[in-house]
Amino acid sequence: MIKQLIMLILFSLCYMQGTFGGYAIFDYSNDSGKDGFDLKRAYLSYSTDISEDLFFKIRLDANRPLHNKLYVFVKNAYVDLKFDNGDKLSMGLIGTNSYGVQEKNWGYRFIEKSVIDKYGMTNTADYGISYSKNFGKIKSSIQLLNGEGYGSEETDNNQTIYLSFLYGEPELNKNDGMNFGIVVNHVPKDIEDNSLIGFFGGWSFNNLRFGLEHNQYKEKGISYIKKVSSLYTNYSINEKWAFVLRHDINKEKFGENLPENSGEHPSEFTIVGGVWNPTKGLYLSPNVYLQDNTNTYRITCMFKY
Repeated sequence: MIKQLIMLILFSLCYMQGTFGGYAIFDYSNDSGKDGFDLKRAYLSYSTDISEDLFFKIRLDANRPLHNKLYVFVKNAYVDLKFDNGDKLSMGLIGTNSYGVQEKNWGYRFIEKSVIDKYGMTNTADYGISYSKNFGKIKSSIQLLNGEGYGSEETDNNQTIYLSFLYGEPELNKNDGMNFGIVVNHVPKDIEDNSLIGFFGGWSFNNLRFGLEHNQYKEKGISYIKKVSSLYTNYSINEKWAFVLRHDINKEKFGENLPENSGEHPSEFTIVGGVWNPTKGLYLSPNVYLQDNTNTYRITCMFKY
């Protein structure tokens, strides 16, 4: 299946005008006392404008789940239909609207995933449809998705509703400005409703960027609540170097009706380091990963192609 898809992309590159690219994440770390090199992730994508109104993209993803061998799978395969008034309809295997802006506020996906993604509070891609519309300075998106994520087919006949609202600049990793917004996920499953609500904001000016967010995820079936707050900042010292700092606080609790803080299992996580961009398409980050009184020293690399 994957070989045929790769051949299809290569065939498209030969006979269609489009864009071919992606990036890979490579690192060296002493994680769990085991020093070594590893390729964490690699993406290969192809996109093209089929017409003035229709855009197509397909992306392959290679990663190593649970430290096993690398697996290649389809992460995205969708079309965007653009309307004259600026609205957009997307359909296929699409990225969810829950984490993209926050990921750009943070700005360093290759060092660590965005908060919602890292703590497994949402699916990053799923099968379904999406509609995006702007109301003045407010950008909105509603999605109807299977709910199982890109790794599974529909199994329970219950779709998930994803909502997002954004005010301000959506790409603070590229432009100065500010933003704040809210994301909501709801999976209707009778008494086992699952839900996510997240608030976020960011600010960028004169080489300095801040971001913060708070997310709460609930599973009613097992009375499980996860609350994650995060604060992150980075400063571009010059064109080649930047300083990076991030701190997450994760609280989990079983038993929704228990007293406040009862049964919670808090954990904290911090990243501090630098980012070196010696040439276009190459980023190297010496960083320290601090969690549960354990320090992991890493050199994380991203090369874009």
